[in-house]
Amino acid sequence: MVGEALQRLELSSYDQRMQLRPPLPRSDDIVIVSIDEQSLQTLGVWPWPRDYHAQVVRNLSEAGAKILAFDIVFAGVTSEEAAEALIAQQDIHYELQLSDADKQLEQAIAEAGNVVLAARIAEETVAGKEAEATYVTADFPHWPFEERARAIGMANVPKDIDNVVRRAWLGVEHQEKLYPTLGIQVAAEALGVSAADLQNTIRQRVNTRALGSQHESFLIDFRGPADQAFARIPYYQVLRKKTDLSRVAGKLVFIGGTAEILQDFYYYPLTGRGEEGKEGRQISGVGLQASITDVLLRGAYIRPLPGPAVYVFGLVLAALVAIGTVRLRPLPGLGAALVPALLAVVVTSVVLFLSTRLWVPLIGWSAGVLTSYTVSTVYLEFTSERLRRQLRAAWERRVAPEVLEVILDNPGLAHVAGRRSLSTVLFADMQGFTALCHEYPPEEVVETLNKYLSAATRIIRKHGGTLHKFIGDGVMAVFGDPIPQDDHGRRAVLAAWELVHSVAESYIRVGCHTGLLVAGDVGSEEFLEYTVIGDTVSTASRLEGLNKEYDTQIMLSAATVEAAGPGIQVQALGEATVRGRAEPLQVYTVQGVDHYDKPSS
Repeated sequence: MVGEALQRLELSSYDQRMQLRPPLPRSDDIVIVSIDEQSLQTLGVWPWPRDYHAQVVRNLSEAGAKILAFDIVFAGVTSEEAAEALIAQQDIHYELQLSDADKQLEQAIAEAGNVVLAARIAEETVAGKEAEATYVTADFPHWPFEERARAIGMANVPKDIDNVVRRAWLGVEHQEKLYPTLGIQVAAEALGVSAADLQNTIRQRVNTRALGSQHESFLIDFRGPADQAFARIPYYQVLRKKTDLSRVAGKLVFIGGTAEILQDFYYYPLTGRGEEGKEGRQISGVGLQASITDVLLRGAYIRPLPGPAVYVFGLVLAALVAIGTVRLRPLPGLGAALVPALLAVVVTSVVLFLSTRLWVPLIGWSAGVLTSYTVSTVYLEFTSERLRRQLRAAWERRVAPEVLEVILDNPGLAHVAGRRSLSTVLFADMQGFTALCHEYPPEEVVETLNKYLSAATRIIRKHGGTLHKFIGDGVMAVFGDPIPQDDHGRRAVLAAWELVHSVAESYIRVGCHTGLLVAGDVGSEEFLEYTVIGDTVSTASRLEGLNKEYDTQIMLSAATVEAAGPGIQVQALGEATVRGRAEPLQVYTVQGVDHYDKPSS
């Protein structure tokens, strides 16, 4: 069902491109003698006596017509009543005799010497209770007419899945013999070549199997709307010489029905609507045969893009869209990859069709591009985008938005088995928090704590730090991890300075230490937490506690002072013994900072 729907869309897009082409001028080589409504009103009910056709052949031949092609099958004889009476008195091998009108037509065809007659093959399906059967019937000109004619051509034309005629067969097979179609036969006579040679020429110019049919065919490059492509002369005017027949001198003349009552009409690309039962202009059978011959005379072949090229270009387009979607993510990829690719397909298909008669699969390529984008989006939803959401959930409350974007662009940070990082760790604590818990109601304690933690979060994220955890009233943050920062020491000191001077000077104590630490996901199979561990972390925590002994609010190690760089006024406090370390540390407190710009992300 999907394949059929795509095929119908592709064929419809082909019709749209045909309708975009400006029509060519009326043909100078072909004239249609039309059996139209006016002729039927003048000459009576169809079918007409064959002596009418004989007279038309004589008149056109005398006027100098180059080829006369009938889109009418002259099967059997017309004296049927007499024939039936004769058959009743003769054996079954009795041959039906030609009527006088038949004999006149036979003689006119022989004298003209340039008449091409039509034949038709019909297939009908008969359905039984358990099976279906298809039988073939053939309508050929009665043998005297066939012998006198210059050639015979099959008037059959193929219809596509939507009941529209867009192409012509090279030939129609019957009883293991391939008969040229009427349009090819007339063109071959006009060009002075055999039908077989012309068929070979068509095969060389276009891939006659490109349209997926079991029979060889080629697309018809219609000159324009059926009523404008060829000059028309009503049949009765030719019969009674009520028009200037010099117009047919040297021309190919097609004779056939154009009256609606004859029901010889087909939907074609210029109809506008191709489905049965819908309104729209149609082309007559004789106009269709004339159009086929016109294409061959002009050598105007519409060429479907060869199958290998269709697949290669389709795969390249789909791959480019997939790469763009995966790299840019679905929403940006929509505007940067999908839409440009679709526009490129539409513009390319239209331009190539209008300029070079090359038919490229607009719907096929578009469907491939859309499928590529959809598959890539689904892939991202189940992999990259899911990972991105996990990263965002893990980090969005810990780091500044600008740092978060960097993390989101590094999916490897979603699960970290363990790595070493040179960073600065900051610990902050509220002085007197225990007493606060005893002296004030729980609601006020929680409100005060939340204000402090909110302010601490804002300041740490402002300076590019990563919040790792709250421990009661304590805050642990790291600068330089998970995103490396060359100035992580300075960022930590500036954050410490702002913490103690803008949140509540009397309440906050901060300790900072710089060194190697181990970062990774730590926990159990049920619960994992990204954290940092090591001597650097424990030393920073101990330094925060030393503030009590030195009556300071910020305590830095020598390593952090060195990493902070110029512009930080510090006071050396001497060596301090830190629990857990064998050797004492040189410690400092901050007395001021020079003017500084906001740290870059």
